[in-house]
Amino acid sequence: MAKIDKDLEQKLHEERIDKLTEFIRQSFSPIGKTEDKEFKTTADIQYMYDNIMSLSASDIAEAMAIAGFRIEYVGGQPYWVMYTSNFDLR
Repeated sequence: MAKIDKDLEQKLHEERIDKLTEFIRQSFSPIGKTEDKEFKTTADIQYMYDNIMSLSASDIAEAMAIAGFRIEYVGGQPYWVMYTSNFDLR
């Protein structure tokens, strides 16, 4: 019984990470132009998606790493480097 619960818990975790990765990629890219660069803390990202799903800091770190984002330290504080995805239809 415990093995089934563990397997279900792992599956739900993977689905949550996949969904978060998908949401992030809809608005942000790990590469881009300097003018589109944004710095966000893990708490900022947690707040952005709080109304959609409950996320831990480790969930966010895992999803961000899978999506290819990296961390830069600014004033000793870790920030995720994100580029706003602009869909210019010119």
